Amino acid sequence: METITEIMKYLIERSESISRYSDKLREALERIENQFGEKRRCRICGIYTTSEKDQLVYANIVIDTNKPNAKAIVNKMIPHDELFSKYADILDDANKPYAFHKFTSSIDVDIDIKDTEPFFTIDDKKYYLAFRDHNLVALIEREEEIENTESVHYISSISREALKALIKSQRLIKFLAYVADELRKKEAEFKEVAEVAEKMAQATTL
Repeated sequence: METITEIMKYLIERSESISRYSDKLREALERIENQFGEKRRCRICGIYTTSEKDQLVYANIVIDTNKPNAKAIVNKMIPHDELFSKYADILDDANKPYAFHKFTSSIDVDIDIKDTEPFFTIDDKKYYLAFRDHNLVALIEREEEIENTESVHYISSISREALKALIKSQRLIKFLAYVADELRKKEAEFKEVAEVAEKMAQATTL
């Protein structure tokens, strides 16, 4: 018969194992989250530049300003790629892992859209995948007596059980396919409107 000590040891080991797997799952989903955002945001380092075209970065947010050779660029706007290569030796600890990478624009989904089905339900809460302000997020809807409410969360910040449900539901792939289809429709609509506008412009200039 197992002793209390042996049972406790087993429970601790299992708890630590579940926690490790949960951390790995969270990290994987965070990497997926980071692929999306405004075009001026680099999906590698997560830094926002002035624009997708100029790609300027305020140096102070990525360098260690206390280093002697940092004085030359303190308070200056520096091109992203130059900052992470030419000044790689003065990057702060948070940005050192991203030294020498090239700016890679985030995937910009410029419509707010919610999945058609929840990936997790608990009590009076329903969890949906969604895009809000260019970001892939978890939308939690709560049924209230007067009106329903919703809150937006990073997917990587939701509960362990919700993360597990998300993967098992396979809603992520289905939702992204749904978004792609909606964007195709939106593109076709804008193309049609643009063509009409162009014809109207030509007619008024005759």
